Amino acid sequence: TSAQRSESPSSITSFFDMEIASLKAEMAEINKNLIRVLQ
Repeated sequence: TSAQRSESPSSITSFFDMEIASLKAEMAEINKNLIRVLQ
């Protein structure tokens, strides 16, 4: 949430870590689907 983002640098860093982790998971899913389509 926006309230959590403005707390401290460490919370901002962990927020971005979570965002990056979810993005990586999404990319993995997209790659799986692409491989299925291409094969």
